[in-house]
Amino acid sequence: MTNSFDAALDAYIDTVLEDQGVPGAAIAVVKDGAAYFKCYGVKRVGTGDKVGENTAFLIASCSKAYTAAAIAALVDEGSIGWDDKVQEYLPEFTVHDPWITQNLTVRDLLTMRIGLKRQGIVEWGRNYDIPHEEAFRRLQYTEPECGFREKHVNLNPAYTALSVIVERLSGLDFADFIRRRIARPLGQTNTFSCDGFLAGADDFAFPHVSLDGDVRALDEPRSGGRQGESCIYSSAADAAKWLQFHLDYGTAGDVQLISRDAMNEMHSPHSIGSSNQLADEQFCDYGMGWWVVDFNGQPCLRHDGGEFGMNSRTILMHGTNLGIAIYLNMSVTAAHPVIGYRLLEAFTGREQTDWLAVAKERDARLRETAEAKMIEGYEVEASAPYSDDPGAYCGRYFNPGSGFVEIRLAGGVLEARFEDGEIYDARLEHLGGGIFTFTPFYAGARARQADHGALLGELGTRARLTIENGRCTKFSSSWFGIFARVN
Repeated sequence: MTNSFDAALDAYIDTVLEDQGVPGAAIAVVKDGAAYFKCYGVKRVGTGDKVGENTAFLIASCSKAYTAAAIAALVDEGSIGWDDKVQEYLPEFTVHDPWITQNLTVRDLLTMRIGLKRQGIVEWGRNYDIPHEEAFRRLQYTEPECGFREKHVNLNPAYTALSVIVERLSGLDFADFIRRRIARPLGQTNTFSCDGFLAGADDFAFPHVSLDGDVRALDEPRSGGRQGESCIYSSAADAAKWLQFHLDYGTAGDVQLISRDAMNEMHSPHSIGSSNQLADEQFCDYGMGWWVVDFNGQPCLRHDGGEFGMNSRTILMHGTNLGIAIYLNMSVTAAHPVIGYRLLEAFTGREQTDWLAVAKERDARLRETAEAKMIEGYEVEASAPYSDDPGAYCGRYFNPGSGFVEIRLAGGVLEARFEDGEIYDARLEHLGGGIFTFTPFYAGARARQADHGALLGELGTRARLTIENGRCTKFSSSWFGIFARVN
């Protein structure tokens, strides 16, 4: 293994990280059996504690490939089948349609083609005290976005469900299964699953966000998602072993850890997707824990991960025997796709593109479109009834999928407090009519919310409070759904 990149490539990566305000990064590349890695910056801003090859980063949704591999191992041993009914293993997993609930398969979970909206506390937030079983039950209140098996729509609880199936079939908790059946055989020494707040690790990167031009570390490393969907931590050195394992179609040394057939199943397209990447992709479909796409006409696999204060990207290009992993301790950044594409070009001998310039041009267009969308949404809602009395809004509201939210007055400011998603507790400020800004107190959630508003024009960055006969009767958000007042 070598820790050197070409000088020009190294300089470009440095420029991108500085431009995007990323405090630290760990990058691994494997090409034709050789491993390269390079670490940049610090684990925590304001310190001299440098990122090293064994520094663990939360890899967020790139964790899904580990969950898929865990299921593949169980398929190989005959404990489960790709097309087995989920109800056989997880009867508490329920969706809006009883027929879909009864006919949902393991393959449907892995490929996330159930068709539910990305909405609600079960998808976006969490209370660590809510058991998985209760989260699965609440899915029945999530509305569909499209037809069953029509296309891919990301559904994080699907991968948490898979992790619970792994536990029930193996008799091990999920973290122990990952350690025993995947990390240890691959020789990974700093790859593990940790649900919730990080514990038991010495060498790790702190999460960071940028707010109002200021890069700051979050107080404690934590996963905003549940096990299976997120929660895997890994390092540059371990990433190289993970990438090589996939390029070798499931072998670890001389051992076929997962069968070639099962690896091909994971790496094949199963549900129709859509691309929103910097590069023009001719196709973009979802496999099992991997997107199946192309880069300049060359088939490849990729996945991104985004958590509070962390971003990641993994890439596999079997045709050129190339794998790339990029782990950053900063959320809401263009650095991981920009660096990923530049590395693809560098290691396949292609002409180099200034992907940072491409990203900035795209973001400028997105911001312009998003601003227009936000203005349009504001104009539609601005004439809705409004009360000058803050007390008219104070009360307790309920949504069967997202639980209770209390709107209260604190220091003259309205606040929304989620019983089952405290990371999204927020300050509410009146904009006009029934529209209020929705600004989370937690810096990690606030950075994500600001990015969604600026680039996507999502009115989920705002809340609607409905006044009827001088009293607020509904609190609604595109992120969390509609809450009816209950007192």
